[in-house]
Amino acid sequence: MDNSNLYEKCFDLTYNKHDIPNAKKLAIQIIESGDNHVVPYICLSAIFSTEEDWLKCIKISKMGLSYNNHPMLLNHIGHAYCQLNNIIEGLSYFKKGAEMGDKPCTDNYKFWLSKI
Repeated sequence: MDNSNLYEKCFDLTYNKHDIPNAKKLAIQIIESGDNHVVPYICLSAIFSTEEDWLKCIKISKMGLSYNNHPMLLNHIGHAYCQLNNIIEGLSYFKKGAEMGDKPCTDNYKFWLSKI
C-alpha cells in the first residue's frame, strides 16, 4: 500500500503547521498499522522532543533507526541524551549523523562537545 500522502501529511502537520495533537495521532496511526516507513518515527520523535519527553524520544527514534539510519533520528537521539545529561552518549549519535554529512548533527556535535 502506498501511504506517501499520509507521510507528507504527517511531516507537514509536524514541521510546517506545528499541529502537534493531530501530527501525533497520525504518526501513531501509521506506526500501529504496521507500516515500516521512517517518516512517522521522525515526526513522533520530534514531537516527543518538543514535549521534552526525552525517554520516549529516544525509544521511538531507535525504533525508527531499525527501518532507516536517518540523520534526523540520530540528531533527535543525540539531543535527548544531552538533555538527560548523558552528553557522551549524545555525542556518539551526533557524530554518526555528522559522518553522514548532516549539518544539524555536525552543529550539535560541536556545540555539545564544547560543554564537556
